[in-house]
Amino acid sequence: MFLTSMQVIMRLILGGVFLWAGIVKIPDLELFSYAVRAYNLLPEFLILPVTILVPYLECVIGLCLVVGFWTHASTLIASGLLISFASALGTKIYQGVNMSCGCFGFGTERGSLEWVLSQDVLLLSFALVLFWKQKVPFSLDGYWQNLSDRGRDAAPTASFHD
Repeated sequence: MFLTSMQVIMRLILGGVFLWAGIVKIPDLELFSYAVRAYNLLPEFLILPVTILVPYLECVIGLCLVVGFWTHASTLIASGLLISFASALGTKIYQGVNMSCGCFGFGTERGSLEWVLSQDVLLLSFALVLFWKQKVPFSLDGYWQNLSDRGRDAAPTASFHD
């Protein structure tokens, strides 16, 4: 029961962080584009697509994780995003740059980049644990899996004899 509770808590935290990160960026995508540009890691032609795609993707992933829908796909995509975010943060830390991470919109402070990186690594560990778990308790995925299992168990089996 403890492990099941921890799995649900990790899923809700990960989903909540992604959902909130997307929600606060969407109202002012122009400001978010400044944060993306400030990292100076992407070519100019990718700034606009990334600025538009990332917040909406964060919202979809976050919502899917909160309700437990497409959990494995969502954790896989979340892992990719977290690795990208951690790489960008690590690059700026290595370069000795002190800046706002832009994680929850431009100008919001979450502490030092090292602190933000450690939070991203923790969230990545949550995503990886959730990805490798076969069952997703207290979720839509789990509900549909239970319905499928019950239907399969209740279905008559055919037996062929010569």
